[in-house]
Amino acid sequence: MTALVLPQTPHQPGPQPTTPANPVRAWLMGCAATALTAYWAMGVVFLARGEGGIAGFLWQLLAALPQAVAIALLAAFLTSVPMPLLVMLERALKCRRGLTDAVIGAALAAGFVQLFGAPIMTGPEGQGLTAMTALCGAMGGLTYWLAAGRPELS
Repeated sequence: MTALVLPQTPHQPGPQPTTPANPVRAWLMGCAATALTAYWAMGVVFLARGEGGIAGFLWQLLAALPQAVAIALLAAFLTSVPMPLLVMLERALKCRRGLTDAVIGAALAAGFVQLFGAPIMTGPEGQGLTAMTALCGAMGGLTYWLAAGRPELS
């Protein structure tokens, strides 16, 4: 009788990169995540104001859907040139991926908000808008990293 011998594979800690994904698709998924984060934020603001119950919340989300699509298209348009350049710089500098993708997304989003009206100078309302926009961009950057197959130092 022979013993069954299973091949041993070396264990490597941490997340392993998956097969490389289409970078354009990953970028578009990041733009969609940015928009969806903003979309849900609009709904949360509606709930926080106490302007209605669950039916009002759902109606508000439905009414905001065209805005979410517009945000995704705007994010794609505005980041079409700087994002690939920043990712190439990130790779050249051998930055830790994931965290830097989120930071790049947040910085781009906050920078564009400033470029189109400098709301951070308008007080707490503008600072809140800038912070929320940075959060949306960070979610987009993190989604890009995940959709791109969680690349390591490439």
